[in-house]
Amino acid sequence: MSDTERIRVSIFVASVWLRGNSFAEGGHLEREPRYVIMQDAREPAALRAALQYVLSSDIPSEHKAVLIEALTRSLRAEDSARAAREVAEQRSPDWTPAEVQNLQSRLAGKVAKSWQDADEQLMQLAGELRRSTDDVRNKALEMGAGVGIDYRLAKERREPEDD
Repeated sequence: MSDTERIRVSIFVASVWLRGNSFAEGGHLEREPRYVIMQDAREPAALRAALQYVLSSDIPSEHKAVLIEALTRSLRAEDSARAAREVAEQRSPDWTPAEVQNLQSRLAGKVAKSWQDADEQLMQLAGELRRSTDDVRNKALEMGAGVGIDYRLAKERREPEDD
Protein backbone atom coordinates (compact mmCIF):
# COMPACT_ATOMS: atom_id res chain seq x y z
CA MET A 1 0.00 0.00 0.00
CA SER A 2 1.45 3.38 -1.01
CA ASP A 3 1.74 6.33 1.35
CA THR A 4 -1.10 8.10 -0.41
CA GLU A 5 -3.41 5.11 -0.07
CA ARG A 6 -2.43 4.72 3.59
CA ILE A 7 -3.25 8.37 4.22
CA ARG A 8 -6.62 8.08 2.47
CA VAL A 9 -7.54 4.99 4.49
CA SER A 10 -6.45 6.68 7.72
CA ILE A 11 -8.44 9.82 6.94
CA PHE A 12 -11.49 7.73 6.07
CA VAL A 13 -11.19 5.61 9.20
CA ALA A 14 -10.63 8.69 11.34
CA SER A 15 -13.66 10.43 9.83
CA VAL A 16 -15.83 7.37 10.49
CA TRP A 17 -14.49 7.14 14.04
CA LEU A 18 -15.10 10.83 14.67
CA ARG A 19 -18.73 10.48 13.56
CA GLY A 20 -19.20 7.91 16.31
CA ASN A 21 -19.45 4.96 13.98
CA SER A 22 -16.81 2.90 15.68
CA PHE A 23 -16.11 -0.45 14.04
CA ALA A 24 -15.80 -2.09 17.45
CA GLU A 25 -19.26 -0.90 18.44
CA GLY A 26 -20.88 -2.37 15.34
CA GLY A 27 -20.78 0.83 13.33
CA HIS A 28 -21.24 0.65 9.61
CA LEU A 29 -19.53 2.24 6.67
CA GLU A 30 -21.50 4.27 4.19
CA ARG A 31 -21.48 2.77 0.73
CA GLU A 32 -20.26 6.00 -0.81
CA PRO A 33 -18.17 8.01 1.64
CA ARG A 34 -18.56 11.76 1.34
CA TYR A 35 -15.41 13.83 1.45
CA VAL A 36 -15.67 17.45 2.43
CA ILE A 37 -13.49 19.63 0.28
CA MET A 38 -12.31 22.84 1.85
CA GLN A 39 -11.53 25.59 -0.63
CA ASP A 40 -8.49 26.67 1.36
CA ALA A 41 -7.34 23.24 2.47
CA ARG A 42 -3.80 23.95 1.25
CA GLU A 43 -3.59 27.23 3.15
CA PRO A 44 -1.08 27.09 5.99
CA ALA A 45 -3.70 28.31 8.49
CA ALA A 46 -6.07 25.48 7.55
CA LEU A 47 -3.28 22.91 7.74
CA ARG A 48 -2.16 24.19 11.16
CA ALA A 49 -5.73 24.14 12.45
CA ALA A 50 -6.17 20.57 11.20
CA LEU A 51 -2.88 19.56 12.82
CA GLN A 52 -3.94 21.08 16.14
CA TYR A 53 -7.26 19.27 15.91
CA VAL A 54 -5.61 15.92 15.17
CA LEU A 55 -3.12 16.40 18.00
CA SER A 56 -5.87 17.11 20.53
CA SER A 57 -8.36 14.47 19.33
CA ASP A 58 -8.87 10.91 20.54
CA ILE A 59 -8.18 9.31 17.16
CA PRO A 60 -6.52 5.87 17.46
CA SER A 61 -2.74 6.27 17.58
CA GLU A 62 -1.96 4.35 14.36
CA HIS A 63 -4.20 6.69 12.35
CA LYS A 64 -3.19 9.74 14.33
CA ALA A 65 0.49 9.21 13.50
CA VAL A 66 -0.27 8.98 9.78
CA LEU A 67 -2.43 12.11 9.85
CA ILE A 68 0.17 14.07 11.81
CA GLU A 69 2.87 13.02 9.33
CA ALA A 70 0.70 13.95 6.32
CA LEU A 71 -0.21 17.34 7.73
CA THR A 72 3.38 18.08 8.72
CA ARG A 73 4.61 17.18 5.22
CA SER A 74 1.94 19.39 3.68
CA LEU A 75 2.94 22.30 5.91
CA ARG A 76 6.61 21.87 5.00
CA ALA A 77 5.78 21.64 1.29
CA GLU A 78 3.62 24.76 1.50
CA ASP A 79 6.37 26.64 3.35
CA SER A 80 8.93 25.59 0.73
CA ALA A 81 6.63 26.65 -2.10
CA ARG A 82 6.00 30.02 -0.42
CA ALA A 83 9.73 30.59 0.04
CA ALA A 84 10.37 29.70 -3.61
CA ARG A 85 7.64 32.16 -4.72
CA GLU A 86 9.18 34.93 -2.61
CA VAL A 87 12.63 34.32 -4.10
CA ALA A 88 11.16 34.32 -7.61
CA GLU A 89 9.35 37.60 -6.92
CA GLN A 90 12.53 39.23 -5.65
CA ARG A 91 14.48 38.33 -8.78
CA SER A 92 13.76 40.66 -11.64
CA PRO A 93 13.32 39.37 -15.15
CA ASP A 94 16.08 40.05 -17.65
CA TRP A 95 16.13 43.44 -19.28
CA THR A 96 14.69 43.53 -22.77
CA PRO A 97 16.57 45.41 -25.49
CA ALA A 98 13.70 47.94 -25.65
CA GLU A 99 14.02 48.66 -21.93
CA VAL A 100 17.79 49.07 -22.19
CA GLN A 101 17.37 51.41 -25.17
CA ASN A 102 14.75 53.45 -23.30
CA LEU A 103 17.03 53.75 -20.27
CA GLN A 104 20.01 54.74 -22.41
CA SER A 105 18.07 57.38 -24.32
CA ARG A 106 16.57 58.86 -21.14
CA LEU A 107 19.92 59.08 -19.35
CA ALA A 108 22.08 60.09 -22.32
CA GLY A 109 24.06 63.18 -21.34
CA LYS A 110 22.13 63.73 -18.11
CA VAL A 111 23.93 64.60 -14.92
CA ALA A 112 21.99 64.86 -11.66
CA LYS A 113 22.00 68.45 -10.36
CA SER A 114 20.99 67.55 -6.78
CA TRP A 115 19.91 64.66 -4.58
CA GLN A 116 16.29 65.55 -5.28
CA ASP A 117 16.86 65.65 -9.03
CA ALA A 118 18.59 62.26 -8.94
CA ASP A 119 15.81 60.69 -6.86
CA GLU A 120 13.06 62.16 -9.05
CA GLN A 121 14.76 60.89 -12.19
CA LEU A 122 15.23 57.43 -10.68
CA MET A 123 11.62 57.20 -9.44
CA GLN A 124 10.26 58.36 -12.80
CA LEU A 125 12.32 55.80 -14.73
CA ALA A 126 11.43 53.00 -12.31
CA GLY A 127 7.74 53.80 -12.71
CA GLU A 128 7.91 53.92 -16.50
CA LEU A 129 9.89 50.70 -16.74
CA ARG A 130 7.85 49.02 -13.99
CA ARG A 131 10.96 47.95 -12.18
CA SER A 132 12.32 48.56 -8.72
CA THR A 133 14.56 51.55 -8.13
CA ASP A 134 17.40 49.16 -7.27
CA ASP A 135 17.04 47.41 -10.63
CA VAL A 136 17.09 50.70 -12.52
CA ARG A 137 20.04 52.04 -10.52
CA ASN A 138 22.05 48.84 -11.00
CA LYS A 139 21.35 48.73 -14.74
CA ALA A 140 22.25 52.40 -15.16
CA LEU A 141 25.51 51.87 -13.27
CA GLU A 142 26.24 48.79 -15.39
CA MET A 143 25.70 50.85 -18.57
CA GLY A 144 27.87 53.70 -17.28
CA ALA A 145 24.99 56.16 -17.08
CA GLY A 146 24.75 56.30 -13.30
CA VAL A 147 25.54 60.04 -13.09
CA GLY A 148 21.99 60.80 -14.24
CA ILE A 149 20.38 59.08 -11.27
CA ASP A 150 23.07 59.07 -8.59
CA TYR A 151 24.09 62.49 -7.25
CA ARG A 152 27.13 61.07 -5.48
CA LEU A 153 28.57 59.98 -8.83
CA ALA A 154 27.57 63.24 -10.48
CA LYS A 155 29.25 65.22 -7.70
CA GLU A 156 32.44 63.14 -8.00
CA ARG A 157 32.42 63.76 -11.76
CA ARG A 158 32.05 67.53 -11.33
CA GLU A 159 34.76 67.93 -8.66
CA PRO A 160 37.71 67.01 -10.93
CA GLU A 161 36.34 69.43 -13.57
CA ASP A 162 36.22 72.26 -11.00
CA ASP A 163 39.90 71.80 -10.00
